[in-house]
Amino acid sequence: MISVEDWVEIRRLHRAEQRTLRAVARRLEISQDVGTAVLKSEVAPKYQPKSLIVDVVEPHIRDLLRRFRRCPRQCRGTDWLESFLYGDPLASA
Repeated sequence: MISVEDWVEIRRLHRAEQRTLRAVARRLEISQDVGTAVLKSEVAPKYQPKSLIVDVVEPHIRDLLRRFRRCPRQCRGTDWLESFLYGDPLASA
């Protein structure tokens, strides 16, 4: 997927600096097909992060944690769910 910054740069180089699509593609290291698609589009691309499978079950996990408040001793004082779902960043260090 192309970033908004690249989208703007492609359009600027082609329209303002009168560069050919081939020259723009070579300079930005993109295919000419991508450049053509950018020049045809009227709106910049929107970034929409993919939803994780965890997002579906997270409310249920939080509900379970609220009902059963016990958690391992090493998790007290931390967001236990975050460390459970995404791993402890300090564990790998």
